[in-house]
Amino acid sequence: SSPQTPPRAPRGLALGGGCIPSSPVDAVAAPLGSFSTMSYYVIKNGQKYDRELLELAREFAKDGQISFAEAHQLWEEALDGPGVTPIEKQTLQHITEELRFTEKALKFLQDKVQSIGAFKKKGTSYYKQIKGIKYDRSLLDMAQSAEKEAQDGIGRTSAAKLVASAKDGPGITQCEQRTLEYILKNYKLSDDAKSLLRNFVSPKAKNPSYYVQINNVSYDREVIELSDKHAGDGEINLAEAKELWDKVMDGPGVTECEKLTIEYILKTHKCTPEARSYLHKMLLGTHVLQDAGTKPAEGHPEMKALAPLPPVQTEDDAAAKAAAEKEVQERNRRARARALEKEERRLQECEKTYGEIFDKIDGDGNGFMTKEELEHYAKTEDEHTLVDLGIGNWQEFLKEIDLDGDGKVQRDEFIAFFSFGDAELDPDRVFGALFD
Repeated sequence: SSPQTPPRAPRGLALGGGCIPSSPVDAVAAPLGSFSTMSYYVIKNGQKYDRELLELAREFAKDGQISFAEAHQLWEEALDGPGVTPIEKQTLQHITEELRFTEKALKFLQDKVQSIGAFKKKGTSYYKQIKGIKYDRSLLDMAQSAEKEAQDGIGRTSAAKLVASAKDGPGITQCEQRTLEYILKNYKLSDDAKSLLRNFVSPKAKNPSYYVQINNVSYDREVIELSDKHAGDGEINLAEAKELWDKVMDGPGVTECEKLTIEYILKTHKCTPEARSYLHKMLLGTHVLQDAGTKPAEGHPEMKALAPLPPVQTEDDAAAKAAAEKEVQERNRRARARALEKEERRLQECEKTYGEIFDKIDGDGNGFMTKEELEHYAKTEDEHTLVDLGIGNWQEFLKEIDLDGDGKVQRDEFIAFFSFGDAELDPDRVFGALFD
């Protein structure tokens, strides 16, 4: 995702206001601890932070530290909508400095925050939705470009670049994992590229000793043993449940076997209500990798067999699962509302910023911008501006920006073009061609 950096203006154009225009939502409310609160933000020591991200991080840290899985959730929350804004980046940095994380979780989030700025052109969402499912836009763009450039489809080198991009930082997100699976199924790839991607998105076969069998069902041995250890003092608490989930998140993602293992633990181990709720929420929100064919045959001599444990807390578990489903639905609703809210604020900013730019160039104030007005502005208002229009550049720009085909650039067309990044031309490149 691309950070919402202030739109680039031609030299000599003074733009008023800050990154985000003032509005009624910026009215300061009652203080909250050392923070001042606003509808979308909180302020501490003069710095503005994203209120929802802070609240989510504090909720995660209630048991003492933020887990690897929860660091993933914080990152995905910030990405939603038009990408990570400067305030969200600042908030994530503040969270990593002020709250406790597991070592793996801290490295993951710090690396992700440092990577902000190298994603995509502004105006585009980090995600692309296809049939209601979110995918990583930058990975899809990379795959599409590679497919166009090669007659025989995406080659092994390009596939390796896709994997490397998805693996940036210490962990791959579920969205990135899901996107690589989509590319493997829906794009034209060479046999070598298919093999490389298939090896990455499909869980690798493991030694039979990795598994245990209970009633002829295979489970993750290490996770079972860890759960038995945690339950040794009577019940699994929230911090221990987080450790279990981080354990299953190792590798490229959560496999079907690991999912079954957590479900078995919930049925057979005593858990605190908080731990039980947490594991149910993680199960509901995870993208599960299908690992058919990677497990050894049932009854393999190297696979340890265990006697089944009796079920516990059946009624409590059903209630916890129902409550978790409700909470996940509410969280998804809030995420959609948050994304729409972010996009609305971004468009307000773009309308203000690019509207001011257009008005400076539109010398006669008739609401249309011509090539001559651009050249006149560059020659008379800022002698240091290097203008390299050329009829080809202007016509290419006009072809993309002139939505109604009248041969003129209207104010709304100008704002719309530089507010959205899905045009065939990259607005950043065209804008630079006009004003650099």
